[in-house]
Amino acid sequence: MKKFLLLLVFLIFNIHSAQYSVSTSERNALISIYNQTNGDNWSQKWDLTKDPYYWYGVKIENGAVTELRLNGNLLEGNFPNNVLSLTNLKKLDVSSNKLTGNIPNLGSLINLTYLNISNNNLSGDFYSNISSLFNLEEILLGNNSGTLTSTNFSSFTNLKSLDLSGFGLTEIPSTLGSLSFLKNLNVSNNSITQFGNLSALGNLEELNISKNQLTEIPSEISALAFLKTLDASQNNLTKFSALHNITTLEWLSLENNNLQNLPTEIATLQNLIHLNLANNKLSSNFGTLSSLAKLEQIWLNHNEITTFPTEVLALPQLMSLSLQSNKLSGNIPANLPEICNISNNRYSATEIQNFLNQKPNNTDFVYSPQRYDEEKTEKAILAGAVSLNQLLSASDGYDFTWYKNLDNKTSTTTENYNINSVKATDFGKYTCEAILIKDNTLYILDFATFREPITLEKTETLATNNPNEKILAIYPNPVKDFLHIKNQNYKIENISIYDLSGKIIYSGKSTVINLQNFPTSTYILYIKTEEGYHHFKIIKK
Repeated sequence: MKKFLLLLVFLIFNIHSAQYSVSTSERNALISIYNQTNGDNWSQKWDLTKDPYYWYGVKIENGAVTELRLNGNLLEGNFPNNVLSLTNLKKLDVSSNKLTGNIPNLGSLINLTYLNISNNNLSGDFYSNISSLFNLEEILLGNNSGTLTSTNFSSFTNLKSLDLSGFGLTEIPSTLGSLSFLKNLNVSNNSITQFGNLSALGNLEELNISKNQLTEIPSEISALAFLKTLDASQNNLTKFSALHNITTLEWLSLENNNLQNLPTEIATLQNLIHLNLANNKLSSNFGTLSSLAKLEQIWLNHNEITTFPTEVLALPQLMSLSLQSNKLSGNIPANLPEICNISNNRYSATEIQNFLNQKPNNTDFVYSPQRYDEEKTEKAILAGAVSLNQLLSASDGYDFTWYKNLDNKTSTTTENYNINSVKATDFGKYTCEAILIKDNTLYILDFATFREPITLEKTETLATNNPNEKILAIYPNPVKDFLHIKNQNYKIENISIYDLSGKIIYSGKSTVINLQNFPTSTYILYIKTEEGYHHFKIIKK
């Protein structure tokens, strides 16, 4: 009977284990990882009632977990130590999460070929905790809070990719020269001034030197005979001679370098396919790019371009062009590439419609939102009245929504934002979103445009400084809807408005007058005070 019970327990245990594609111990380890990193708040959650085979980021081979890819999945908390029991892991990626605390010694993961823990807030000595994993081919550690007690990676003889971004390096580690398979090196976000060891990396294909406070492209780059990708963004580059005739280069980023002119050396990069010049101060002279016959993608967004760079439209392979967040307006050329983004410029709805009426062949044309009017500052006194204006009209089909401090939606949906009695909480930045939707037989126009911000600032009551000073003024003028009368130290007896024929069309004492229903014309405003009459000419738009 005892033997029978033992056999029954054994059979039950094996039947229970057999229902999953991994062992009970590995399944439990995965569940612990899920619970330790707040799995219920992951962007891609696991259904713990199902087999781990169906869990996001888990790859299983021959009954064992061989890959765990949970990058960008909102993991948080300390590094999950239960990973260490997944001894058959070949690839581990927990990058771009919110992991904290010390990284443990990963020596038990002897089969690991790919390790990516970058872009977290992990600490500890990264080098000593991975130094025995000689099978690693890709080591991505960058942008954490940890340290490297050594930069001698010569023992990782199969290394192909290495990310050492954000470790405070001042030079390229000399030991990297022995890594004959190294093709991808990321040393961004450091303080590197010595690039002498770079020349030894003869097989390098991808190099990231962004965010290193560089003023020139390192001359050693010209010795990299197989270099295809170079990221030199977020520096302060002024010298580019090292780029001259790097004929292997296919991808180049000079984003965010305060460039005011295009480097002429770019014209020599005859195999260039992707070029990122975004977030600079470029405005013109794009003919430099006209010789790059293989160029397919150009990023010129967030510059200071006012005239459409038609020179690039002649490039025979151009497929994608980003021009968002510049200062473009006027005619839009008909021969845009298939993918084109011109949003957040200063195009009007009419200019967009004129382009769409040409039946363009763009597969992805992004034109909304746009911007209009100019930034300005309005000053107001507490308990005073103020009107924040914009130029578009509801009569043209626009619907309006006003926002305070750029993203707080207000209840105001009129053309102008009027405050009859200013409170301390009213001061801030305001913008107006104007939306126009039209169903054309050729297309549906879904157009949004934002008024450049108006800053409402507090000004002290002038009478506080000079109680004898008298002010009588009107605003805005021209006016669309509400006319405001600013009065200081006058006793107003009556306010009248006359049209040009002499007919009185308004009489009262309110210092805020609604002119929305007045026809577009010129009017005369009379204000009667104890001292006599004051008159103003009003232009109603």
